[in-house]
Amino acid sequence: MVRDFFLYHLNDREFEYLVVTMCKNWLGEGTTAFAEGRDGGRDARFFGTAQTYPSTESLWSGHVVIQAKHTATPNASCSDNDFKRYFQPGDKSELPKVAKLIEEGVLHFYLVFTNRKLPAGADLKILKKVRALPLTDAAIIGLEEINRFLHQTPAVARALPVNEYARPFEFSSEDMVDVIIALKDAIEMDGNAFESAVDFSLVNKKKVKNKVNRMSDEYYQTVIVNQYMPLFDKMRSFLRNERNSEYRDIYHDIADELRQKIVLYRDRFDNFEEIIGYLFDIIKEARPELRGKRRYVTFLLCYMYDDCDIGEREPAV
Repeated sequence: MVRDFFLYHLNDREFEYLVVTMCKNWLGEGTTAFAEGRDGGRDARFFGTAQTYPSTESLWSGHVVIQAKHTATPNASCSDNDFKRYFQPGDKSELPKVAKLIEEGVLHFYLVFTNRKLPAGADLKILKKVRALPLTDAAIIGLEEINRFLHQTPAVARALPVNEYARPFEFSSEDMVDVIIALKDAIEMDGNAFESAVDFSLVNKKKVKNKVNRMSDEYYQTVIVNQYMPLFDKMRSFLRNERNSEYRDIYHDIADELRQKIVLYRDRFDNFEEIIGYLFDIIKEARPELRGKRRYVTFLLCYMYDDCDIGEREPAV
């Protein structure tokens, strides 16, 4: 799962800078930055053979015109009428500009970037009238692909002007690493799939908790129940053992810190498993000692959730 980088917090120029950075990676360093044209519109350009886009087997080669369509509206979609209007005849249409550039011989490929969600197959419908023009190809790059790029190039993500949103909250992972290393010695995981939990009555009781916390049934069943729940009793035994009292105290300090921060920043994540994924990314990079122990990171976070140490509890009846 690729997390959101909250690009609606960028302004138009900042989003354009991100688009140029992506195009320099995909097309090449010859990508020119966005500049205002004679008609007041802004676009970036590339001429040559792309480095990797759309694939190394079928590279775009020629004049590429790049446009950025940024929105400050969270959860905006390419299927919204205000976006589709750009590619249909009308006052806001880009079609006349695209046609003119094709006529001038400086547009073979048309590439649109937007921080809107792009439903599967929607780009083909939206670009139908654009593709009817005598150009070679056209494409829309939506929020999902931009987030994937940022996930794969963390240096670019860290440089975002709204880095406090790109990194929803800070968490000191040092203490958690110590607990995970101690867990590795106490609980053995062979890396294979575990048998499903035996007591499914407990699983059923969690349905309300999952709904309150927006934890998806698929993640809860596949990851927590089937993969990690069979080892939760060993985790409880580890924490209750007086020989591990130091780690028990650290564990509760960690859980308390996380509980408070999750409450404060919960609205920055759609589903609770995104929080688990976000914390995993922070913790796994903490220290080299975690190499070979990363599955214990997810195990510990899932245990915290299932034991109600993090996340909201069921509402009182």
